[in-house]
Amino acid sequence: MSDDIEFVDGLFFNQKHENAPDFVIGGLGVDRKALGNWLRQKTEDKINLDIKISKGGKPYISVSTWKPDPNKQKEEEAPAADDGFVDNSIPF
Repeated sequence: MSDDIEFVDGLFFNQKHENAPDFVIGGLGVDRKALGNWLRQKTEDKINLDIKISKGGKPYISVSTWKPDPNKQKEEEAPAADDGFVDNSIPF
């Protein structure tokens, strides 16, 4: 994982207001022009974002750099071993 943080231009996370109800987590602010310009520079069809807390305690939004482990994914997708069981009594 890279230590480089890619911030999302034009998208801001705001901590909830002290008078907000319990079900409110926070809010998002959008600068349409800045976010639109940022998105037009991207080539990916899907961009995953993380909401994190800085060392200073301020929330921020960044592009997720997590990638699945291709070796682990291949293990999970591997077909099940044939155990030789055959049941010819199933009517379909």
